[in-house]
Amino acid sequence: MPHLQPAAGHLLVLICIMTNSAPHSEASGIQKPPQFVQIPKELIRYARTLKLTGTQYDLWLYLWELDPYGDRWVDIPPPVEIAALLSVDPRTVQRAARRLEDCDLFDF
Repeated sequence: MPHLQPAAGHLLVLICIMTNSAPHSEASGIQKPPQFVQIPKELIRYARTLKLTGTQYDLWLYLWELDPYGDRWVDIPPPVEIAALLSVDPRTVQRAARRLEDCDLFDF
């Protein structure tokens, strides 16, 4: 199974990524607060210079969501599952992942 490791950086900015598919807990009916992920500001600027496609950008944020602190190797779902989440073809996910790796945004 592939793993990912986010690139490192120093200056941080908060990006809100909802990590729960439903805003309320099904069992308790309690609303969970949003969780926040920090992405280095230099990395955001670098990604902007790459002129990523929408799918590449969506995949980049999805991968950050899987390992928000970048402190461990994480098993990632197969491209078919990610493609269903992003509403694209699995080959598009594979190409986007290759681009992110070529740009040193993630190591798979």
